[in-house]
Amino acid sequence: MPELDRYALVTLSDLVRDVTVAYDEWRFHTVYRLLYEYCGSDLSSFYLDVLKDRLYADAPDSVERRSAQTVLAAMLGAMVRMVAPILTFTSEEIWQLAPAPLRGTAVSVQLAGWPDLAVDEETAAPLRDAYGTVRAVRDVVTKALEDARGAGLVGKSQEAALTISASDEAVAVLAARPALADLFMVGSVALQGGADTVGVVVGRAAGEKCPRCWNIRTDIGSDAAHPDVCGRCAAVLERL
Repeated sequence: MPELDRYALVTLSDLVRDVTVAYDEWRFHTVYRLLYEYCGSDLSSFYLDVLKDRLYADAPDSVERRSAQTVLAAMLGAMVRMVAPILTFTSEEIWQLAPAPLRGTAVSVQLAGWPDLAVDEETAAPLRDAYGTVRAVRDVVTKALEDARGAGLVGKSQEAALTISASDEAVAVLAARPALADLFMVGSVALQGGADTVGVVVGRAAGEKCPRCWNIRTDIGSDAAHPDVCGRCAAVLERL
């Protein structure tokens, strides 16, 4: 699995653990808050936001897209079970409309058992630490992109080229992520160490907009068979 998907499973496992404890202590308001914040922060503002490009533009049978679907199925299976005690009818409607392989032999979500998504802490802890840094920097990037859009420098975030300055430790974490531009949803990212705080300079990304994936790429027309799209999309179209 791509690293981002493995991190997403770690956050889901953490959610199941925290929600289970809250239920055991009869703190139903905490259950609601945990689920609400997870959907808003971990999913909508981060994972699902980054994932859209892969789901829409990758080949249907690619490892990356299938990995994303596997994580989404795990999220659906876990969350529908976790809301079942407090959203009885809604969770049952979701369960009956869920794909049959996800439901298995359970005819009702109330008979489906409790989610068990324990992760290996030896591999989970480094992912939590690394993506804690990534998401903290991403918050600063998001604010810088909003300012750049307000100033008319860029429209969509994919049009931006970022220069990020941060501490040497943070830069090392960012540089180790293989798809940093995808995580920040921009055209390109350059890193500079030695800074006390995170700073972001936004410029215009080099290249043209691919009409298929809408990303700014410098390799549009590199494939003679598909001259109007970027190299990645050309490779996908060859597989369809």
